[in-house]
Amino acid sequence: MWSLGCILGELLRGASMFPGTSTMNQIELVLEVTGQPSEQDIAAIQSPFTVTMLEPMKHIRQIPMTELFPNAAPDAISLLTGLLQVRDWKGLFPGTEPEICSLIQINVYQPIKS
Repeated sequence: MWSLGCILGELLRGASMFPGTSTMNQIELVLEVTGQPSEQDIAAIQSPFTVTMLEPMKHIRQIPMTELFPNAAPDAISLLTGLLQVRDWKGLFPGTEPEICSLIQINVYQPIKS
């Protein structure tokens, strides 16, 4: 699901989602989109190294999706927000096949206003 979110974000943005110059910089870029992971999220990773890497990044604040993708339709922002989660994404698609298929029909771009 994360990869689908990255692809959708790149289509909406017209550029790479997380073009970091280093591992740490790339994590910073991810945190600007996803926000800070919860203690539960970090514990679920079960990596002391993760805690060490995230500790100096506590100052990074999430940028609203509407700022990152100002021309995206609300449906696209909603889907993108759901896909680009560090947490478990199973709750994003709780429904049946027809409901999932309806996601394909969302309006990704807002109509151009004259």
